Amino acid sequence: MDTKYNNTDNREIKPINENKPFIQSITIETIIDNDCVDLSFLTQLYEYIIDSNEREKYLAEDKARLDSYYNQSWDMIGIKAYAVVYIPIGNDGFMTQRITSGGLWGIESDSDKSYIEDIKNEQINELKQYLALFNIDMPENIIIKETYQ
Repeated sequence: MDTKYNNTDNREIKPINENKPFIQSITIETIIDNDCVDLSFLTQLYEYIIDSNEREKYLAEDKARLDSYYNQSWDMIGIKAYAVVYIPIGNDGFMTQRITSGGLWGIESDSDKSYIEDIKNEQINELKQYLALFNIDMPENIIIKETYQ
């Protein structure tokens, strides 16, 4: 099983099992979401809070958070995982397809790091489920890469 599939940047691509689709790595992509940002949760009126001092406190906190967003102190982001699948097509060649997890959007970029790591792991696991569903080979010690856009 020494078949080598060559791609355009001259990297050597080796299948795990001959003539079976495979991946070499998974990439976690963190994307700044400037298109559909919903910050309505920061513009609540808190009419259900009877104590006016408490209501004013929440309104002030929300205004400060909204101001910090508009001053670019934080962003709304999305996180998804993807893998490039190498599909053998004969004559030592292959075609590629990109498969992605569903992704999660509306995450505050300054959220707790453990929360963001949990989301990344959920996206990786979701993608692995898709790859298994399509019977795509994955190395046991899969390489995880990260990109930020």
